[in-house]
Parts: sequence; C-alpha cells; structure tokens
Amino acid sequence: MAKARVETFVVGQNVDAGERLQWVVEGGKFKASFLMEDEVGGGMSSAGLLISETVVPGFEFCDHDFLRLGEFEELLSSEDVGELGWLVRRDEDGDGV
Repeated sequence: MAKARVETFVVGQNVDAGERLQWVVEGGKFKASFLMEDEVGGGMSSAGLLISETVVPGFEFCDHDFLRLGEFEELLSSEDVGELGWLVRRDEDGDGV
C-alpha cells in the first residue's frame, strides 16, 4: 500500500527563498505546524505566531477530524513516523486524540 506524501515548507514573506505567504489545505488532508528557532542566536526571541483558519462554503464541521496515532502510523512510512511522531497529540492514555 502506498504511503501518504508529506509536504513541508516554511510560511513566511521571503517568497524568493521558497517561503509561502499562506497555506491552503484541501479536504481529506491533515496538517501540522510548529515554530522554528530564530536564525540569529538559535533561540526563540518572539512570543509566538498567530495562526488563523478560514473555511469556505461547503465546509461541514462534522467532516473535520484530528489525526489519531494509529491512523498516523498507517498513513506514513516508518521513517516519517519516527521523524514526525512528536507532532501527533496524545491523550492521557498515550493514544492519539
């Protein structure tokens, strides 16, 4: 069975360097994000980042779902699971939420 494709990119204003101004996620896809360390000094100098989401007509909240750990492990290769597993939220039992 083919595994899901993982796409990564930096959201930012330097389009010439490959950064994207916005992130459009189509239906049937999962997404995750995190703040990177600042380039200067290697630490976090900012207080955070505001991430907003907009949905379009036709969106139904009942279609929204969080990726659970078991499905994450099924969708991705073992290499991707090892590298990206920290992005999957876990509930108190240790399972994906």
